[in-house]
Amino acid sequence: MSDFPVAPPPPDGGGRIPGSPGSRFIARLIDWAIAMVLFVPSIVLFLIGAAIGSGLGAILMFLAALLYIAEIVALFYLLVWVQGVTGQTPGKRHQGLMLLDSTSGQPVGGSGGVIRWLVEAITVFICYIGYLWIFVDSDKKTLYDKILDNEVVNVPATSIMPIFPDGKPF
Repeated sequence: MSDFPVAPPPPDGGGRIPGSPGSRFIARLIDWAIAMVLFVPSIVLFLIGAAIGSGLGAILMFLAALLYIAEIVALFYLLVWVQGVTGQTPGKRHQGLMLLDSTSGQPVGGSGGVIRWLVEAITVFICYIGYLWIFVDSDKKTLYDKILDNEVVNVPATSIMPIFPDGKPF
């Protein structure tokens, strides 16, 4: 049994309602805001180190680089791995959205989250077509959702975000 509440997947079949482009956009903004908040300490530490110069400044810049790497790992875990395992990022959870495999109706899994992130990066790199596809698709899917047979659907919204799904980090 999970120590963390995770929204239940919506019913199988035709009962799933696709998430609107607006709620998906707001969810993405929330996730980006979390990323920016996490990166501010390393940026500030780096700037202070650069202003001080040699000696202590170099140590501060080195610590800022280590902190930056830790922040990237934490964000990857939270926004890629956890989304695959639970179907939700903090933004999706707040907006009442869940990422599911279209066939099984279950979250895509940790590795599925990583693959989705890679395919998203590739499709968005080409003139943002990965994001813009949602406006021409009858199923309200982005191009990377179409390619991977994923869907983002409406579920009950909650503000609680599990850091470790099922109480385990991996």
